[in-house]
Order: sequence, then structure tokens, then C-alpha cells
Amino acid sequence: QSTWAVSPVEIRELDLGALDPGIHRLWMLLSEDALGQPLRVPMIVIRGSNPGPVLGVTSAIHGEEVNGIPLVHNLVKRIDPARLCGTIVAVIVANVVGYNRHVRDFHGAVDLNRVFPGKAVGDPADQYAYAFMERIVSKLEYLVDVHTASSHRENSLYCRVDMNFPPAALMARLLAPQIILHNTGVGGGSLRETAQARGIPAITVEVGDPLTFQPRFIRHALNGLFNILNHLCMLPLSAPAAPLGAHEHPAICGQSKWLFTQCGGILRVRAKITAWVEAGEVVATIKSIFGDVVAKITAPFTGIVIGRATNPVV
Repeated sequence: QSTWAVSPVEIRELDLGALDPGIHRLWMLLSEDALGQPLRVPMIVIRGSNPGPVLGVTSAIHGEEVNGIPLVHNLVKRIDPARLCGTIVAVIVANVVGYNRHVRDFHGAVDLNRVFPGKAVGDPADQYAYAFMERIVSKLEYLVDVHTASSHRENSLYCRVDMNFPPAALMARLLAPQIILHNTGVGGGSLRETAQARGIPAITVEVGDPLTFQPRFIRHALNGLFNILNHLCMLPLSAPAAPLGAHEHPAICGQSKWLFTQCGGILRVRAKITAWVEAGEVVATIKSIFGDVVAKITAPFTGIVIGRATNPVV
């Protein structure tokens, strides 16, 4: 495998054609903070020795969602540029502001994944998102955007994807998650939606829980990435296909709904992650501070549990 560069190189533009075959560690300059210091995202670009597609993998667009970081590291370790057809562009931490503060949002409690494609002239989040799109995402042909649950919640391993866009739907199936959720994302300002509006097949994969590394989920997601690489013919025919693992037949859902409590108290969620529940089934209860049940929360329709709250204080 090619030798790593001695130190990362700072860049302002991503010119893939100018990169030699090999593994490149880069700092991409996107904007500046209030002190005029650079805001740079860490990237790893694996430039294959043979022509082929450009696959992007982005991680931590919410600063507390870190399972994607070891996913990128493990992917890079397993790729030999001499045998790779095409290029992998991996953004290790997309939201460096939130990551450094161990929080979900960008400056000023702004959800960065709601402001894409951003603006060249706008507030700091707009400018950051605009530069991210123009300097990185515009170079991609496919995109896997890696997330986790937010704080005080836990998730299954699931994909959000527009199932009406066949190339993206196939990517979701190849990733082999526990659940695939059809979601067009129209009007949401997400990275996935914005990439797809530019013709880039894109999926969002939710890899477990925030602020922790979960080897089982990371391993399954890595296998899924190799399934996608194999399908795109980016790996040699002699390379064995990654096993689909435990999720060869994911549940495919046409809609989802958050359930919220209408009163304060102590929450107990009965339904487990990936459990099937019937319409009207009690999935959670609320107790008063004295231990009396004051509310029951029921499933609005028959479905599967994608994620749930972990903080009992509501």
C-alpha cells in the first residue's frame, strides 16, 4: 500500500486530476472564524491508479456524531490505491466548529445540515456550507453521508434515501442496513438533498449513537461501503465482495413519525430498537415524580422502531 504523506497539506481547491495515485491527507480551507483563523476540514483522498468513479464519504456534519470517523479510518486502511479504480474522497469531520465543542450544531445553534447549499454571501453557516458544496461535493459522483443519533437518543443502523431515485436506492440496499427509510428530503436544506439536486446519487446512513464508537455498527457500515465500491467496479474483480452480514433484507419504510410527550415527568420507553409494534400499542409511559403513571404513548400505526430517546427526564 502507498506510503502516507509526511504531513497533511492545506488546500483551497480540490483538483483531483492534479493528485498522483496514492493516499493524500488534506486540510481543506472553507472559511474563517471571528478571529480570522482558518476553518479547515480534515480530508483523506485515495486516488486510484486506474480510472473510475468518484465516491464521497462525509462524516460528522453534526459535531457529536462521531461513528463515521473510525469508519473512514478503517476504510482507508483497507484500500490499496494501486488496485483502486477511481477516487474516494473522505471528509473525516465536516462540521469542525461543532466537533471542537462536542455539540451537534454550528455557530449560534444553527443546524449545518439545514442550510445547504448555503450562500457565497451570508452568515457564517451559509458561507461554510456554500464552500463545502463548491469545493468538495461538486467534485463527487456518489455520496454516502454518515450520521448518528443526536444527544440523548439512540438509533438503529438505517438509511434515509429517496427511493424514487434508482441509483441512490440501490446504494441504500447495498449498504445493507437494518432499516431503509424513504425520504425525499425536499426543502430540508440537507447535504443529501442538495447533492441529489445536482444529480449526485446520495444516501444518509445513521450509524448508531452519538459521542461513542460502536464497533459492531461501524463494521456493518464498512461492509456496506465495500458493497457499494464493488458495485461501482472500483475494486478489482479478484477482490472478494464484502458480506452483507445480518441485514440482507432490511425493513423498507415509506414514512416515519416522531412521537412526543405532552406532559413532563419520567419517561420509560418500552419498545426496543428495530422492534415491530402494532397501531395503538403502548410504546412508552410517563410517570410523575412520585411514580404514578400519568400518560401512555401509543404507536400511531404499525411499524418498526428506528430510534428512541434515552434521557428519562422529559
